[in-house]
Amino acid sequence: MPQKLNPRVKLTISLTVISAILGLMLSTQYKHTRATAQMQAQVLTADPKAKYTAEQLKKVKEENMQLEASIEKMRKQMFDIEKQAADAGKSNAPELKDELTKYKIMAGLLPVKGQGITFTVSDSQLESGSYDPSRIWHDYDLRMLVNELYLGGAEAVTINNNRVTTTTGIMCIGPTVMINGRQKIAPPFEFKAIGNPRMMSDALTVQGGVFDAITTQRHLTVSKIKQGPVILPPYTGDFNGLSK
Repeated sequence: MPQKLNPRVKLTISLTVISAILGLMLSTQYKHTRATAQMQAQVLTADPKAKYTAEQLKKVKEENMQLEASIEKMRKQMFDIEKQAADAGKSNAPELKDELTKYKIMAGLLPVKGQGITFTVSDSQLESGSYDPSRIWHDYDLRMLVNELYLGGAEAVTINNNRVTTTTGIMCIGPTVMINGRQKIAPPFEFKAIGNPRMMSDALTVQGGVFDAITTQRHLTVSKIKQGPVILPPYTGDFNGLSK
């Protein structure tokens, strides 16, 4: 008869699996958003007044749906493993349960507070005689900022108090942006991020970086970055990115 695993060993194995799943989720999300942003940026560079065709929008939406379905499946697996691991370690490994709390924070399921940065971005304030799509914020711009924050060491991010998680979708819907598949937000967009304030600020403001490009080339508005204590709410939707 096979020997049962010690609860501590079982919990350790579960944590390892959770860590691997989270790593894959973050990697997949980053690669996809970076590729999408580059594709969309090329369209605007080629023709500043270009608008997406229905076919292009459909393709991007389908890619987002496929990616989010894949990530959602992995996240549900993580949740199931986490629950089993927590049950196994109720009275045997309190220090490992602390690790589970850390992974919940990484997944956006718990509120967090700590040192970080806050800044606000909005559309260009320059007068224009005609509609110019390069002078307004788009979904790929917001995704680019999120990516830069994570590259700068961000541990958690919100946009207008909407927690960004590995399943967060950001998509333009007319003049507004849909985030997490349910919440419509419009500029100005307030970003809050927890992490090393100096590293995140440097990632955004480095010469030739994202802030430099959007302010000098497209004249978009960016507020001064504030450093200090930040409190971020948890992700409030269900696992499908829809409200409960």
